[in-house]
Amino acid sequence: MQEFWDTADGKCEYETFLASVGTATPIVLGLTDILWDEYKQKSDDILTDWYGTPTPGSYPVYAFWGVYDALIALDETIETYGSWPILASELIPLIEQTDRVCTLGEFRYTEFHDVFCNELGSTWTRGYVRPLVVQWLGGRMEIVFPSDKPYAESLRLPPWMPGVEYDIAVINVTASPTEVVAGNPVYINATVRNEGNQTGTFDVSAYWDDSLIGKSRVTSLVPSEERTIVFSWNTSMVPEGEYTIKAVASTVLGEKETEDNTYVYGPVTVISPIRITISLSSSTSYFGFKIEINGSLTCDGVGLSGASVLLSYSVTGGASWNDITLAFTASDGVYSAVWMPSATGNYLVKATWSGNATYLGTTTTINLAVIPFGEQYVFSVESNSTISGVAFNTTDWTLSCTATGPSGTKGYVKVTVAKSLVENITNIRVYIDGNQTKYTITSTDDSWLLTLSYMHSTHQVVVDLDIKIIPEFPSFVILPLFMIATLLAVIAYRRKHSM
Repeated sequence: MQEFWDTADGKCEYETFLASVGTATPIVLGLTDILWDEYKQKSDDILTDWYGTPTPGSYPVYAFWGVYDALIALDETIETYGSWPILASELIPLIEQTDRVCTLGEFRYTEFHDVFCNELGSTWTRGYVRPLVVQWLGGRMEIVFPSDKPYAESLRLPPWMPGVEYDIAVINVTASPTEVVAGNPVYINATVRNEGNQTGTFDVSAYWDDSLIGKSRVTSLVPSEERTIVFSWNTSMVPEGEYTIKAVASTVLGEKETEDNTYVYGPVTVISPIRITISLSSSTSYFGFKIEINGSLTCDGVGLSGASVLLSYSVTGGASWNDITLAFTASDGVYSAVWMPSATGNYLVKATWSGNATYLGTTTTINLAVIPFGEQYVFSVESNSTISGVAFNTTDWTLSCTATGPSGTKGYVKVTVAKSLVENITNIRVYIDGNQTKYTITSTDDSWLLTLSYMHSTHQVVVDLDIKIIPEFPSFVILPLFMIATLLAVIAYRRKHSM
């Protein structure tokens, strides 16, 4: 049959005719289609032309179904009779009583002993086997009668006929809920309407972004009829984020208006139940400078035990990463590590969990800026914002930086200052874009931790430390200074006594 379509160059589109031949259509699901495929394969293996050349695809379809079902019915009849040999005069009346489900549906023989009932005999109206009415549609012979079967297409009139109009539209899409924790379903309702004047059969597909959620067949939608299809979106392995939902109705042959075949809805927000946190606690001594890394890994608020968390840093703005260590979570999901950077400067520090069979992995990143002061102290600035331009002004004792982040989200900056540098902690002032702002102070062993928060955009952050210090000297300097002081005292003493 495909040769006919190819020879006609598709000009047989919409041609309709009566067929009593086998097709791959699953008339009896799990039987007709499987048997057809096996039959085709067997035919391809053994059939040849007159010259012995294999002729794949030339299987004798006209006799296949009837012969196959008749033989099976005959076998069952003989088995039921229970003895052999059997006289034809005894067998024929038994065969005439055949009333069974076969590969083409339920059938019995007519008075002419005809399975297919080509003469539209008595078994037609009783729902038994009958000829199939087929129509060429899109290069396929589609069954259009009997029309009440799930495999049936709608009979279509050529669009070039006067007054014929095909137009399918997706008129609405909704999703519930619109915010979901990954692993829970989202139910999507797509409503379609036949806005043409011909009955249509088509597919409706639902997508999250460009990934398929599912496809459903809409059969025999009459003009002006609306129908709602429900899809269930499994969000188990969907990354956290915002997504658009799209419903697309396949184009019906002859349909000219296709822009309304697609409807986009959104966003739907997927929230991961997995949360990973990271925080840094920096020492303030230039010598032996170290950073304590702490964090947690939880699922729905419950700590994940024994999970491996990869800690890494970047000095290239995230273009490349260097591993710090692999930390493991305790029974409460908490992890910790100590890092000793080889130099001061700007860092990105990242914690990554690779995920498991149930949940996707997750990661979090914070910014860290470290600057030295006086070859003895270190200031550090930690933030979930992008930090740039960190500087310490020794004229007015201010620490400043620029913090940038996506609008509508919350940002924070944590500044670590040595206690020995600050005479009165209550005199510290913090400014955001020139406006004094509130902050919190946390005391550690040798440091003050200042924390301030804000809504993201681009902010200028200035911390007035009010430093009033008496220079302190590292231990390796004290001995030379003492020796110099002693020498100066001896010289002064000798000069006094020589006069």
